[in-house]
Amino acid sequence: MSALLPVPWDDRRALDAGVEDLRAALVREFLHDVGSGLQEWTDPLETYRRMRITTRVNEHDAPRNAGLLFFSDDPSRWYRGAAVELARFPDRAVADTPFARRTARWRALAVREALVNAVYHRSYEADAPEPVKVYVYPDRMTITSYPGPVPGIDAEHFEPGAAMPNVPARNRRIGEFLKELELAEARLTGLDKIRAAMQRNGSPPPRFEFDEGRTYFTAVLPVHRAHCRTAEDDEDRGPA
Repeated sequence: MSALLPVPWDDRRALDAGVEDLRAALVREFLHDVGSGLQEWTDPLETYRRMRITTRVNEHDAPRNAGLLFFSDDPSRWYRGAAVELARFPDRAVADTPFARRTARWRALAVREALVNAVYHRSYEADAPEPVKVYVYPDRMTITSYPGPVPGIDAEHFEPGAAMPNVPARNRRIGEFLKELELAEARLTGLDKIRAAMQRNGSPPPRFEFDEGRTYFTAVLPVHRAHCRTAEDDEDRGPA
């Protein structure tokens, strides 16, 4: 008889929170956006149960982590990592090249897929308090989440054309919500979308990096060269 798999974090009861911390307006907005028949609700608690964003505890309802993460006013109150930090570093982009009008620094689809991947596959446990970090450099954008891939997913699985192994997802319910919103399809299929979007833009291919201890995962999206001045470009242009 096989051992039972542990309950994923996002399906567990949210500690130190009550059903009153769920916002009905956010739930209604989500149901409207996904075209769910549950939007014609009459009993909020029953709707929460059917959405599986609450669970029964000692004869009363309590929110699940996924419910509190998606449908509370301030998820970072309970989950410190539930935030995105954006920083932009000095930009020396070239605006006077003929290619700049026909290319983008990054395709929006590539950025969206990388960000959704970071939100979907990161951990929100207490030992992963760092936010998702989006850093914009002159020659690249990096999107970093914590920790790295779950055991069983190795560097070779991020190579073009590689198939992902069938390992348990870190966040099952988060993935279901993102799929309903049409922001995700299946586990890590967004990697191919990122590659395709970068290729259509004529950009260098993306890179996916993590350390041996799996403490972080970074998607690196290089800038299209038409928008990135290098030292070699400055030598070609001569003194200002």
